[in-house]
Amino acid sequence: MSANVPEMLDAWRMVAARRRFDGRIPLSAMTRLQGSLVDTEGECVYSLQFDEDTLLKVAYVELSIDVELPLACQR
Repeated sequence: MSANVPEMLDAWRMVAARRRFDGRIPLSAMTRLQGSLVDTEGECVYSLQFDEDTLLKVAYVELSIDVELPLACQR
């Protein structure tokens, strides 16, 4: 199942349900980064996959992020 990530979630429930969240965030919404960005056009594409390693019995979340950040040189 794919949906936006809620502000609060129960990680153990997400693992049990093997939930997946996919989404996009515009760079203009990333206020903490705006001071370092040359341009705020574009977006960040992400996915979170909650699962459990059946061999090791360890719960985990896999996070994938695809973004190009146009950063100003800090030299």
